[in-house]
Amino acid sequence: MKLIPLLLSATALQCHAGLHHLYAGSYTGGDSASKGITHLTFDSDSGALTVKGTAAEAGSPSFLIVNKDVKNLYSVNEGTAGVTAYLVVEGGKLQLQNSLPVSDDAG
Repeated sequence: MKLIPLLLSATALQCHAGLHHLYAGSYTGGDSASKGITHLTFDSDSGALTVKGTAAEAGSPSFLIVNKDVKNLYSVNEGTAGVTAYLVVEGGKLQLQNSLPVSDDAG
């Protein structure tokens, strides 16, 4: 069995008492089956962790963060050298808002 490092970054949003939306970013491409940002739910009452599926396709999203009012999720994508903004909509789904390339070229 081959183990592949999958989880790079995770962030959580609280939906309502007991149920929390979680997002995990992982490497894509190569041997990875991931397509980008995975949506999970955690029920703090029962302890159940459930994978809901791909929340957004992104190129190796290695850092995820939500803003203060938890309406937006931001992703730094190594695979596409960019930053992507998503709106968190009903049911914890992610809706693409904007994506910008990032370069270390000062010119």
